[in-house]
Amino acid sequence: MESPTPPADKPDVQKRKHSRAAASYPRKRATQACQTCRLKRTKFDSASLAILKRIDDLEALIQTKANDPPPVALPNVLCSSSSSSPNDIWASGLEQQTQLEPCFINIEEVLKWPVFDDHEFDPRLYLLSPSDESTVQPNLQTSVDLDLRVADHLVRSFFDNVHIFNPTLKEEDINEYVRSVQLNGIGWDAMSCLLLLIYANGSITTSFVRNGQGVDSTLFRQSKEFLQGEAYFLAAQKRMGMLLCRGGVIEVQCFFLAGVYLMTTLRSVEAWRMFVQALACCEGFSILRTNDCHEAAWETKQRVYWTCLKSELELRLELNLYQKNFLGLKYPTFFPSPPEELKSRDEAAWYFYLAEIALRRLENRILSYLYQPHDVIAKSNLESVILDFEEQADGW
Repeated sequence: MESPTPPADKPDVQKRKHSRAAASYPRKRATQACQTCRLKRTKFDSASLAILKRIDDLEALIQTKANDPPPVALPNVLCSSSSSSPNDIWASGLEQQTQLEPCFINIEEVLKWPVFDDHEFDPRLYLLSPSDESTVQPNLQTSVDLDLRVADHLVRSFFDNVHIFNPTLKEEDINEYVRSVQLNGIGWDAMSCLLLLIYANGSITTSFVRNGQGVDSTLFRQSKEFLQGEAYFLAAQKRMGMLLCRGGVIEVQCFFLAGVYLMTTLRSVEAWRMFVQALACCEGFSILRTNDCHEAAWETKQRVYWTCLKSELELRLELNLYQKNFLGLKYPTFFPSPPEELKSRDEAAWYFYLAEIALRRLENRILSYLYQPHDVIAKSNLESVILDFEEQADGW
């Protein structure tokens, strides 16, 4: 008797599942298997061919890179913008070379050039700095005059001659501080310290006059304006001790303006210390930032940080202090944003401020390129690099 045939709709043989390799690679018979697969009688599919081809490509790429000469470091085009993330405030915007020759380009090193041998310059500029004894004024007044007309004149002098180079303050806020001090008297808080430093800087600065007759520095230190500025600065110094443990914007501005005053009166080392202290206060901005911090307040902190950093790096480069190589200088990746309520008369100051920042960064790129090891710089690329630097400079 014949056995019953199985129904057509129920086959006894199940279909074979497709492998992952078949789903990823086209299933076609290899034209020729390798010698290893022939000996082992192993099935040879397209996936194996693809893997072997990738390995061959990687091997060829590694050999090509090993035989190539070291690449020439070309300058990057300035592409930072003010829309960077606030967390980028402490990011470095300059690529650092792995091997750099120790180089110093401050004025002391320039005076050592052979071209100046016949002039008998003393390159030790610190000998020209006024000593602690020479800066003490025996008849310096200890009280400060807060007369309304004098205060308004000093504030106007500050904004016209000092603030234009680092426009980080709001004139409306300062005028409000002035009115508060005139009603309540000078206090021992950060606001009073800031006002005293504004008065000090406003006392010793005047408008620039082209082809005007200069004033001898020794005679100026005996003038009424200098003694008045020193009195305001001494009063501000007595209030700075309370600011050391605080990290607000006003505290940072106090230390920065103290550095500006000391630089104006040719006390560069003391000024650098003030800029360092201002930067130390700025370091807490990102740590203390909360989610409810307004964008305008954060942009103000960025502007203050940029100003302090720029001044500290420039002075450190010239003094050749603990940073033993100028190529270690780093700038952030962003540009400070001008305030939204910027007035038309302040636009020129902000254009100058941003252009100065851009040129400082470009200068650092040029120095980083020129002071590389000589075997890295290719003479064939030097002309194109110079043209690129000139194009960036012309853009500003």
